[in-house]
Amino acid sequence: MNTTDTLTAGSEKLYRGMPLAGWIAVLGVFLAIVVDGMDYQLLNFAYPSLMEEWGLSKTSLGGLGSISLIGLGIGGILGGWLADRIGRARLMRASLAFFAIFTCMLGFTHSYMQFAVIRFIAGLGLGAIYMVGMSLVAEHVPAKNRGVFISAMSAAYSIGLICSSLLSGWIIPAWGWRHLFILSILPGAITFAVLFFVKESASYMASRAERLAQAKAAKEAKAAQPRNEYVMMLSNPKTRKTFITWVFIAITLQFAYTGAQSWMPTYLTNEMGISLKSVSWYLAATYFATVIGKLLAGWLADKWGRRKTWFFGGVSTAIALPLVVYYATPAILPVLLLVFGFFCGMDYAVNATFMNESFPTEFRATATGAAHNMGRAGSTFAPLMIGAVADAWTIGAGLALLAISSLICAFLGGFGIQERMYDPNAVEKQA
Repeated sequence: MNTTDTLTAGSEKLYRGMPLAGWIAVLGVFLAIVVDGMDYQLLNFAYPSLMEEWGLSKTSLGGLGSISLIGLGIGGILGGWLADRIGRARLMRASLAFFAIFTCMLGFTHSYMQFAVIRFIAGLGLGAIYMVGMSLVAEHVPAKNRGVFISAMSAAYSIGLICSSLLSGWIIPAWGWRHLFILSILPGAITFAVLFFVKESASYMASRAERLAQAKAAKEAKAAQPRNEYVMMLSNPKTRKTFITWVFIAITLQFAYTGAQSWMPTYLTNEMGISLKSVSWYLAATYFATVIGKLLAGWLADKWGRRKTWFFGGVSTAIALPLVVYYATPAILPVLLLVFGFFCGMDYAVNATFMNESFPTEFRATATGAAHNMGRAGSTFAPLMIGAVADAWTIGAGLALLAISSLICAFLGGFGIQERMYDPNAVEKQA
């Protein structure tokens, strides 16, 4: 055994079968998704302050959430395609820097329109981070533990929600909502520094090398250039059907998830009469339960299967959400929030693993990014719908309607998608 082999063997033993580059990728993506989770929750906690300062209706507040989702959706679709072209790690670094700068600028806005425009632009940067990061991790980690690793990445989003809930409850009463966004550049800068050391996966580099070789051969033969990622995906009946199904799954999943996330702080403060500081602790505990649920879902997905875990999580969420709205009393509200938090993240934890195993490496980021972010775009009406229902009836009534979306999502994912169609560790082509 030569020196190189010795070092390689030692590295594999030390890092439990995964190279150091894989662990750095996991850390970088984890931090990036924490920042992603922090961002959206900052806006949700800022809702009451924005409504008071600018005299906004609940429908207008919901419009800010919808504008954010449109920016996220467009940015995610473009980002997924670019990630297949220029690399996952490079795209994440550029996206994070773009997002952090414009989110910081939100703290210097002085009108609803200024805030909405800059929020949309910031969303263009943030949109790609979640699913591109998931593709990067899926291609780095071993197949037997992929569900656990991906669920940990999904849990990172909930950890971001916990951090932003606690920070919002501290910063807004003390310094106001503007400092909340200005200070958000700090975690973005730290994460960017870590992402600087993240490398591309071996499967992506092999796929990219093959694509470049094909392009060179086609050019030399004066033939047509290889088809782009969308053409490859949509021209094949198998991947086209899978992609369309995932788009509908993503819409129903995110309609329920983002709708509840957007309006829960305002519901608890305005309709339950709970102080902002108390709400921050209530929701921090809720999202901690979500972290536990996501980690359990990842373990179940590896042991029990993606589809069974998905169906269980979706149905449980559909039952838990109305309980929070219609059966909550001050005494049992914390318990119901913990139950809801535990179940609501299970499908999100399985989502990235399930989706990344549905497409080959050559257009994986394009497909997952497009499906996930078309779902974001389709769910843009959730905050707006709840705001409109709140103006007509109550915020709670709007939240309860989200259970229908969770139930549809449970059936689509549980019965509409085949498990483990492709291996992200391999350079696989479409069938």
